[in-house]
This record gives sequence, structure tokens and C-alpha cells, in this order.
Amino acid sequence: MTETMTAADALVRVLEAEGVEYVFGIPGSHILPFFDALARSGKIKVILTKHEEGAAFMARMYIRASGKPAVCVGTSGPGATNFATGIADAYCENIPLILITGQVATPIFGLNADQEATGEDGTPDQVAMYKSMTKMSSLAIRADSVPRRMREAFRVAWSPPYGPVHLCIPSDVQSETIAFQPMAPSQYRITSWNRVDTEQVEKAAEMIAASARPALIVGHRAVFPDASPEIDSLVSELGIPVATTVTGKGVLDESHPLCLGVLHLFGHRLPSKYLEKADCVVAVGENFMENACNYYDPGIVPSGGIVQIDDNPHQVGKIYPLALGVGGDIKATLKHLCSVLKSRGYNCPVGPGDIASLKEQTEHFAEPTLISDAVPLKPQRFFRELSEALPDGAALQVDIGKNFFWSLRYFKARKGAFFGTWAFQSMGVGAAAAVGLSLARPGKPVVCVCGDGSMQMNGMEIATAVHYKLPVTWVVFDDRRLNMIYLAQGLCYEERYIASEMTNPDFVQWAQSYGATAIRVDSPAEIRPALDQVLECRGPALIALNIDSDEILPLKPRVVLMTKKMGLDITDSSVSSRAFRKILDER
Repeated sequence: MTETMTAADALVRVLEAEGVEYVFGIPGSHILPFFDALARSGKIKVILTKHEEGAAFMARMYIRASGKPAVCVGTSGPGATNFATGIADAYCENIPLILITGQVATPIFGLNADQEATGEDGTPDQVAMYKSMTKMSSLAIRADSVPRRMREAFRVAWSPPYGPVHLCIPSDVQSETIAFQPMAPSQYRITSWNRVDTEQVEKAAEMIAASARPALIVGHRAVFPDASPEIDSLVSELGIPVATTVTGKGVLDESHPLCLGVLHLFGHRLPSKYLEKADCVVAVGENFMENACNYYDPGIVPSGGIVQIDDNPHQVGKIYPLALGVGGDIKATLKHLCSVLKSRGYNCPVGPGDIASLKEQTEHFAEPTLISDAVPLKPQRFFRELSEALPDGAALQVDIGKNFFWSLRYFKARKGAFFGTWAFQSMGVGAAAAVGLSLARPGKPVVCVCGDGSMQMNGMEIATAVHYKLPVTWVVFDDRRLNMIYLAQGLCYEERYIASEMTNPDFVQWAQSYGATAIRVDSPAEIRPALDQVLECRGPALIALNIDSDEILPLKPRVVLMTKKMGLDITDSSVSSRAFRKILDER
């Protein structure tokens, strides 16, 4: 039945029909008609953030963790441009985030209006800007087109390969009255993707069945949409060992006897050691970015190529030659693959005992630094304590930086308890995204580990957590450095350090000023009591860690590959430093 309402109200009705529960953003003059319509909605809650970039990071993580849609909203001009890094991050990781921005009224396009971003002379073009980092960026110039354009945005964003979409709506268009026809999402888009290439799946099953040493490598498109139940079946029912890349960490409990850990230059030694002799490697939703595959090391895949299962045809065969490409919905494809293998009575010839032996050889989650009593704190010790302290249902959000790489190797993740980002490597992403993660897991504790640089970039979102009473704890590595850059300068630039050291606030007093619980931890014995205290407080909190800023990441494989790639001799004094020599002494 057709109803009469403003275009802004119609827009809200489309979002409600799509099941949108949260809108993240900041109001401004040219998007106020839409915010006013949101005020009349009894189904959608607006999360007021401190910066539009933080809003995009929150929405992106909410979508990934919940599997539900979310929307970012902001005004034209600076409001729109402030979202850019978060939208680019969602684009690189195939997250179907919807961005709605306002624009100046159509009668004053090109007249130097305040915050105009139409692309007219002397103004930026916010629609054109987002064309490079979304699946679609468009301007709704007619009020009666707004519902159709919003439905199109969902159709495009939520079709594989998933990705963000931007819709810009001028303020006068939002306020115009239109005739609105309600529609269910199933009336204008496919809401369930179950495409399976059964012929190719049969071939994949044959290759796995003929293998003496198979392995799965799981990447980010198997995490969203969540294919962990299907992966768990392949592992638990068929016994196939699994390695993950960065964003796949936690898709399987890392205590599982057949979990190989994280394949990454900063990750575990075990995956590379196992893959050296693997004769059938099945990559699931993985892009094979440079660090994930050890600078495109050919040794991690069999000479005959890989079996690649993906819903993004642009990534299949892009990095490594294919033994077989299998296109289609990842969840449905894995489910069918498991069914085919079970019908053949398949059981993997590599058993838990074989993997246990390799784990012992590589000190898998058993390195001596995990129990170090040294002061300042070793990050390895902290991540072991955090692994043990987090209760069931809690989650870890990790920001980009040196802290992130420590987490890959030393935090033992339960299934579904690890949330990182890798593709765009946006500094400050976790400091904001933790709020979205908390909203996706209501009532469950979330711990965000970040560097002091990231915390000073987006840590003001602690105020958002305080305002909405969310149980998020920020753990800050307080080392007064941009430590990854500091390390790179030490390794590659003869220890000439510039713009990588900084002055920090008192993070405890800073967090307390927002109304959060805050603690400083200086010794290993203080870690567990502090974690227990903030987890029990069930509200926003911060722990400032006196971390050992000079502790070196397990970088020997990375350094050897980097120097080889650059044509350098790793003993060459021109690239030597104290940090470099310490790395070369590593086992």
C-alpha cells in the first residue's frame, strides 16, 4: 500500500526493512532531515561518535562480527571526507558497509555554499571521491528515487564480492514529500547466496582424497560471511589441518589439535613448516597478500598449484597458479565439499599426533618469553595472560602496529574471539572499531589492544563507550614510540630515528577524566589482577602497560626475505644495527 511521507522518512523505512539496528555518525546541517526521521524510528539507534572515521570503523566491525547490516551517516564536505579511511578499509576487506552523506540543497549547487562538495568550481566532489573505494557511489537528485537508490545500495553492497556503497542526498531532496511503496528485501535483491559449482567441488574432493598431506589456508572472505561451522566440519569430521592468515585467526579454536596457527611473516613457524611438504593446499577466501604468503614465497604451495575456493573471481589465480579454481558461495561450497568427502569415507592421513610433534619442534605457544618475569613487561607474557583471562564469549580487538604482530603469534584465540584487520592497515582502526564489536556482542566483554600512537589517534572513542555504557577495555602499549616505524628505521636506516618518538599523556588520568575505570600495570604480577578487575567492572576501562619498547618481534624470516628482495647481504654493515643483529641471532 502506497504511503505519503518525506524522502528521509522513506529512507528510514528501507533501513528498517533491511533490519538495520544501528546507524553510526555525526549530524550536520545538510543531513539533519534524515537525522530527524531517525528520531521518529522506534527500531534504529543512532551511535554518536567523536569522528566520522571512527564511525566507519565501528560500523565495519559491527557488520563483520554480527553479520547484520549497519550504516554510516554524515554531513557533506568535511563530514563526508572524514569517513574516507574507514570506507577504504571496508572496501579492501569486502565488508558491505552503507555510507549515506548529505549535500547542500540543489538550488544552490555551484554557488559556494557552506560545506558544498558537489564538484562544482572550487569544491571537492565527494561522490567522485568515493567511486575509487566503493562498489558504487552515486547522487540521488530526485526525491522519488531515494527509496529505489537505497535499495540498490543494499543490492550492490550485499552481493558477492561484498563491499561498501555510498549514497549522497541533498538536504532539500531529503525533505521533499513522495509516495512510498513498502517492499521486503527479497522483492528487490537476492538475500541468500548458495551458488555451488558441484563439478569443480567433485574435482577438489578427488584431489584432497589423493593427497598424503593436505591443508586448508583460511582467509578473510571465509570470516565474513562466517564460514567457521563449515571449516570446523572439515577439520573435526575429516581431520584436515588448518592454517589461517591474519583476519582468519580465530575461525578455529587455536587449541584445536589440527590448528596450525597463523601463516604470516610475524605469525607462527608451524604453518610454513607444515606447508613445505603439503601436496594439496586448499585456499579458502584468501587474497595472499605479501606478508600472509611470506613475500609471495612459492614454497608454501605445491609445485602443481593450489586449489582456490572463493566468491571473488578477481582473486582466484591472482598470486599463485591454480591446480583448480572453485567459484561460488564459500559457505555452501565448503558444506558440499565436506559432504562429498564424507560420502567417500575420507579420513585425512595426517593425524593430531603428527601435528603435535611439529608443534613441539616449533615451540608452538610454548616459547620461553611467554612466562618471562622481566620488567618492563614482555608483550609475549601479556598476551599469554590475556588468553587465559578472557572469559567465554569475550573478544579481542587488535589495532595495527607492533602490538598487532605480537598478538598473531602469542595470543591463543578461542573460536570467534579474535578480530583484527590487515588489508589497509589503518592506524587507529581498533581503537574505534572496538565500540562496534561491543555492540555486535551485547553484554560480552571486549578488549582492544593498541599502541599509544593509535590510541592518541582514535582513542577519543572511549567517550562513546562511556556514553553508551559499553564493556570495552582498551589496553595501551605505553612505549612512547611509533614502534613499527622506529623498528624499521633501526633496521633499514642505520638507526636514524626521526618522527617516531613522542610524548604521551597520563593515559590513566585521561581515561578517568572520561569516566572510565583505569589502571597502570608495571610488572608481570600485576597483569592478571588488572585484567580481572576491568573485566569484572562491566563498563569502559583502560589499562596502560609499561611495555618493553625494545623487545624485537620474531622477524628473522622477514629480514632474510626483505634483504634478499632488496639484493642486500644480511651481514652488510650498511644495513646492520643492534636490532638487526638481535634478529639474526633468533632461532
